[in-house]
Amino acid sequence: MTGWLGAWRGWRVRRSGSAEARAYRSRRVSTIRAALAEVRGDFAFLAGDSHAELMGDPGMADLATVNGGIGGATAPVYAAEIAQVAFPRPAALAVLFIGSNDIAAIHHPLAARGAGRFAQGVGAILDVMEARAGRVWIAAIPPIRPGPVYPQVVAAVPLYNAVLADLAAARGLPFLDPFALLREGEGGWAVPGAMADGTHLADYRPVAAALAAHRAAATEPAAGPA
Repeated sequence: MTGWLGAWRGWRVRRSGSAEARAYRSRRVSTIRAALAEVRGDFAFLAGDSHAELMGDPGMADLATVNGGIGGATAPVYAAEIAQVAFPRPAALAVLFIGSNDIAAIHHPLAARGAGRFAQGVGAILDVMEARAGRVWIAAIPPIRPGPVYPQVVAAVPLYNAVLADLAAARGLPFLDPFALLREGEGGWAVPGAMADGTHLADYRPVAAALAAHRAAATEPAAGPA
């Protein structure tokens, strides 16, 4: 995997909006460019925030993986960064993980301007991804570990997932929830033990397996007449 410490550090420095945050993004963009230049054959591109970055390689057997995650990125930030990354050839598949940083309390996620900024940023990312990948999937925002978080952050999880689902439907793209088994009901909480901290999973392997299973199902030939 790309490395828990690096992705976690990227998520942490985001909060400062500092030169350190910009430097981290710059390093990740350089790494992403190098990976795109080196990949051979058909490949999947994991786009988005630290959840993509921490996924590493989900092991989709028929595709190599280029990990394009940038820890700490909001939708507008990721849109600006990925627009500067040229793909030497289109990805067979792009999977977008975005939203966990957009629902932070400092972004006022339940205000109309917060949700609107998120939708606009995701739209800009999808414009890039649809131009650079044969297929694009949008993943749901994962749940949050129960604890002393602002109520609006928890409430924003299903709200922003609805925004993602609506954007997917409008563009005819699949919206999937590889975190479904980690959710406590329909709200924004995670089941006990699922999270390493308030935002990140203790183990990304079940999510990677869900992606691989979805890919396998998508590539199965249709059954012929009996």
